[in-house]
Amino acid sequence: MMDLLWILLTTLSLSHLVKSELLTPQTNSSVTTVTLLEKYGYPVETHEVTTEDGYILVIHRIPNPGSAIAFIVTGLSASSSDAVILGDNSLGEILFNAGFDVWIGNSRGNDYSNRNINFSNQSPQFWNFSFNEIGVYDFPAMINYISDNTGIQQVRFFGHSQGTTAYLVLTSLMPEWNDRFIAAHLLAPVAFMSHLTNKFINLISPVAGQPNALKELIGSMKLKPSKETLLVLSTLLCPPSRPDRILCENSLFLTTGFNEDTVDNDFIPDIMATTPSSASTNQYLHYVQEFNSGYFRKYDYGPRNLLEYGSLTPPSYDLNNVKGPIFMYFGEADEFVARTDLDILIEKLPNSTVAGVYVVPVANFDHLAFLYTKNIREKVYNKVMEDVASTQ
Repeated sequence: MMDLLWILLTTLSLSHLVKSELLTPQTNSSVTTVTLLEKYGYPVETHEVTTEDGYILVIHRIPNPGSAIAFIVTGLSASSSDAVILGDNSLGEILFNAGFDVWIGNSRGNDYSNRNINFSNQSPQFWNFSFNEIGVYDFPAMINYISDNTGIQQVRFFGHSQGTTAYLVLTSLMPEWNDRFIAAHLLAPVAFMSHLTNKFINLISPVAGQPNALKELIGSMKLKPSKETLLVLSTLLCPPSRPDRILCENSLFLTTGFNEDTVDNDFIPDIMATTPSSASTNQYLHYVQEFNSGYFRKYDYGPRNLLEYGSLTPPSYDLNNVKGPIFMYFGEADEFVARTDLDILIEKLPNSTVAGVYVVPVANFDHLAFLYTKNIREKVYNKVMEDVASTQ
């Protein structure tokens, strides 16, 4: 079984790199954030900002100049496209129609933000990051750029999955940044993970969750598996009888878990064209480490922790530094966020920080349902907008 895991993981990591495919600043698909917004009749701008460590990030804007700022960041292997893909029922368009100036960030390494001024995206150095660097470097660069271009210093944050993790990283490590947020709305918040039920994480954790086990073998690499790799994985994890096999063979759905009847079938072609976006192996490994350790802490380098951190174990993120108001939204069928882990997060945050926790009243509401589900406005976003109104 261990040999199978090593083959699975190394194939997953290496398969796309072997193709030596150099990405352009835009996704290779003809379906992009720009074309999606244009299709639905919305204005759109494309902006670029360079982080302190040299990554060139793309931010898509649905402009409403002079209005309050809504800053959106989606999750691992996702992009700005996922925030607009459902048209009028997506979070980006809902916020624009509510009067916000909407800015949707693309974290380093995804299909839009795949350049660095210092080295090629074919270099291991490019992929040497996890969600820690997204919180420490990407968020400040994007928010400062938005403020410089609008004159508005405070933003309202909306994050999904890894977007929520990076928000907690930023506000815990750099507490001065708490004052730049009017409020934060965390969809499927990911921090503590030891109770998750996801089959993929449980499958790879005995190897990949060990400190530095996989990284020392193959180094930091791009993770965007080929169709051939996905076929192998889907054979292991997706029974042929599943009517949703076309989505199950998509690596984002495959690794995150989902219920077949939550995805709005009308949007499957666009979802398949834009998802998944590329990511670093380190991002996945960092999350698997969180699952194994039960802590919310920095990347575990194993013996190299002494050099990186001055201690044998990586330091935990100090959640006492995080300020509110923070609103959280949770689906009971989420394989990536267990209610027990969510409760641990809430307990670790200061009492005055959490302004509300909303459990979506839908039995099969899963991790990706926040992006792609049918009737998402009625299930979640009406509540989000109520919470927005309560803190204006």
